[in-house]
Amino acid sequence: MKKFSFRQKLRYWFDNLMSKGTASLLLLLAVITSLVVIIGGLLTVALGGADGSGGASAGSSIWYTLMHTISTGVITKEEGTVPYLAVMAIVTLTGMFITSFLIGTISNGIKDKVTSLQRGKSRVIESGHTIVIGFDENIIGILEELVLAHENADDAVVVVIADKDKVEMEEMIKDRLPDTGNLRIVCRNGQPDSPADLKICSLDTCRSIIVNLNDDAMTLKTILVCESLLDEYGNSQAYITATIRDREVLHPARIAGGDRAEILNFQKTIARLMIQSGSHPGMSEIFSELLSFRGNEIYVGTFDKASGLPIKEINERLMNATAIGVLGVGQSLFTHNPEYVIQPGDQLIWIAEDDQPLQLQERAEIDPGSFSHEPEAPEEPHTILVLGSSDILRQFLVEDDLFAPTGSKVII
Repeated sequence: MKKFSFRQKLRYWFDNLMSKGTASLLLLLAVITSLVVIIGGLLTVALGGADGSGGASAGSSIWYTLMHTISTGVITKEEGTVPYLAVMAIVTLTGMFITSFLIGTISNGIKDKVTSLQRGKSRVIESGHTIVIGFDENIIGILEELVLAHENADDAVVVVIADKDKVEMEEMIKDRLPDTGNLRIVCRNGQPDSPADLKICSLDTCRSIIVNLNDDAMTLKTILVCESLLDEYGNSQAYITATIRDREVLHPARIAGGDRAEILNFQKTIARLMIQSGSHPGMSEIFSELLSFRGNEIYVGTFDKASGLPIKEINERLMNATAIGVLGVGQSLFTHNPEYVIQPGDQLIWIAEDDQPLQLQERAEIDPGSFSHEPEAPEEPHTILVLGSSDILRQFLVEDDLFAPTGSKVII
């Protein structure tokens, strides 16, 4: 086995120490300074002090040597014997080297810290925040809706993490979304499917996670990582929302997300919206109104005071809101039956202009004669002209076939 020289071992030790960062360098400088000051002070005592009389104490000599190390100007006013001045000159020159090295070390340490912050690798210390994973052309639309959704919040936070430069993301958001209202947007750099990177977003205290990725395989892996971390942290309140474009991946994604994840079939959802909007003029405005946070929107939540009451009576007693359905306990139940009675634990679905608490008032007096009911007319066959072709075309045709009356046709 090859034996290394003392010089090689010392150099290897020094290289390792230098690589440990600013703190190790400062510690090394402190040790060198202490040795220089102590040795210099003891030498001046041995030389009898400045005048050679031997009257100087060890403590005062060490203190005076320290002043020479810190301030190089002290040597210009120094008087004493030649050996004493030689020692002080050596101490002063060593102090100049240490001071220069110290300034450079601190400067590099600050620069490294700023660079680290710009990379977006520091941990987020927030609570009740929303995490958006992925940064693409949809991010501005998502953030716009989150801004509107948190208009009444005092200090809402959204953390955006993506495999992109943090400064670049912040500048794009600032340019395209200058007014964020009460919403603070924090950007971090990291891989969507990396547990170590996602941990800096504080999944243990987050309220919801939005997976905004175009790659279905990456979306599936990210859902698995998020589900695993939420279980590890014991965060049972947070939920995951993601979109899947390939329906072959839809079922595995729902298995990966479990009960806490809402996986949307992107093509199916968009195809249904297109069919309904194309078949019923004005429907697109209704969808835009209800699915955005502008004006009226849909809310889902528990309302204990509604328990035991039919939906019809609830609507007669609600102010500035309309109940449109129910999510039952242990089952997905969306009903427009006005006679359905709310059961304990049911979640009410309602439309309101703002997220203010629901309040039941005295039952309103309603005159049935003020309403006119037109008989339902059978829907006539239609013709749809499709311009162009894309991955969503197949799903579009499937959805149209489900709802179109007999005799309808599509021209592509």
